[in-house]
Amino acid sequence: MLKLRILTALILIPLVIIGIFYTSELYFKLITAVIMLVAAWEWARLSAYKDLAQRFLYVGVQAVILFLILSYLSYDWILKCGLIFWLLLSVYLIWARNQSKLPMISPAISAGLGWLIISLCWVALQKLQLTPIYLMFVLLIIWLSDTAAYVSGRLWGRHLLAPTLSPKKTWEGFIIGLLFTFFSAMLMLYFFQGMKPTLSQMWLLVLLTSLAAVAGDLFESQLKRLRGLKDSGQLLPGHGGILDRIDSLLAAAPVYAGSLLLLGLVT
Repeated sequence: MLKLRILTALILIPLVIIGIFYTSELYFKLITAVIMLVAAWEWARLSAYKDLAQRFLYVGVQAVILFLILSYLSYDWILKCGLIFWLLLSVYLIWARNQSKLPMISPAISAGLGWLIISLCWVALQKLQLTPIYLMFVLLIIWLSDTAAYVSGRLWGRHLLAPTLSPKKTWEGFIIGLLFTFFSAMLMLYFFQGMKPTLSQMWLLVLLTSLAAVAGDLFESQLKRLRGLKDSGQLLPGHGGILDRIDSLLAAAPVYAGSLLLLGLVT
């Protein structure tokens, strides 16, 4: 399984880099929209919609939402609202992690949150693609933090971060992953000359983005556990579904993009 995960990652990472730096704005919109619609298909399953007609309808509504956003709404306004949304959802997750039983989320609420979360992520990706180096930076933050947290958690993890929501995440993994990402980000700031943040702004961006990535991961884990699912899908060999790969990005991208806006680092 590990070899399959590594092989899939080795194939996907170059494609992601090509998509970020060498794809036109129009094609990037289309490619990311397709990815988000696949994520919506899987989210319908996490919302307990098993009937194919229901899942196709769910994806159709998501497509309409993305089209309306593209045609009529301001990306900046959406991203500022996204920051508030993820702040509120993080408060809920802090509460939920201390509950003795897994808090229930109805299919209707889960479905509505899915449309909102997927839309926010898609908008953030479009905003970040205008400055590709920033988009690459947020992906590196997520990948480095997740990898360091996984490895350190397996080696030294003793205290569970959120046992009700995700029984494998540990405080040791989270803290070491965050520290490793801080150090890595300082190196990236040195080498990525096109980036504008000061050191203190970079630390703030890494902190907020890393926390958001954990929130996205925990929320998807809660939905999977509620529905008795191990993975959101089987599209990616060794990795599960699309949602299993982008759960952290769903939260991290809008929080990161919204923070860049508030700090005046993008316009």
